[in-house]
Amino acid sequence: AMGGMGLTGPKARVGGAVTLGSSKVEGARAPNMQRTLSPDAGSPLGGARKLATGLHRAAPLHTFVFEGKGAISHAEFQRVCTRDAESQDAAVQLATDKAQAALDHFTEALEREGGDDAASRHSSSLGVELAVFEGTKLGCSVSRYITRIVKYSDCSNCCIVIAFLYLERIKRDHPGLEFSLWNLQRLLLCACMIAAKMFDDIYYSNKHWAEIGELRAREMNNLELKFLAMLNFRCQIQREEYEEFVAGLKKCSRLLTMTGSDLLRPIRGGGGTPKRFSVS
Repeated sequence: AMGGMGLTGPKARVGGAVTLGSSKVEGARAPNMQRTLSPDAGSPLGGARKLATGLHRAAPLHTFVFEGKGAISHAEFQRVCTRDAESQDAAVQLATDKAQAALDHFTEALEREGGDDAASRHSSSLGVELAVFEGTKLGCSVSRYITRIVKYSDCSNCCIVIAFLYLERIKRDHPGLEFSLWNLQRLLLCACMIAAKMFDDIYYSNKHWAEIGELRAREMNNLELKFLAMLNFRCQIQREEYEEFVAGLKKCSRLLTMTGSDLLRPIRGGGGTPKRFSVS
């Protein structure tokens, strides 16, 4: 879920499982004070408990997400979140089509230059930041791979779009980035995992994500750190930026173009040289 910006997914549940690090606490919810602080005649704290219970009964129930004018109940808030999540289907399909177009464009360019030999030369020319994402050749379409990610990660639809937005941010700082059959699997998997951690209330561990991509957990951890370093840890996205990105996708022919920065907002602070993180 995208918290304050209103972008939410099916994981935004009230009183559901709460992720704490790599563990989950099922059914986390506020304690029932009336039951917990029930008066106990045989206890010296009975009077204090009666007072606390009385205050609890007198106070209005906290049933609204927002206070003041335009307040809505938690139930209505959940309905709004669900409708908003379902409305992202078109954006996911749009981003998927543009990613497939980018993959096809680069694959055709490599074939004109010499097929697998050209791909090998391209891989060897990449910097150490991008080379780590080169791996097993993807044997399916972008759409089918995204279907696999969503099926087994149960991430919100908006996380797929955000994953491509992350990759556009990396393209801005690393112009050599292109979608290929050898890097798309790891790049997209890692981008979706980070987006789910940022914007879903419930998400799976790195070990589970590694199984989705048929990787080892240790390798997944390493890829995550490298990906975050290339992002300069700029993982936050505002609702307005998300909508601008989706609108930009409708106008461009494919993702990761030389003018791909048109899809993104300028880096805050003038867009100078981004800070680099040393990742071994």
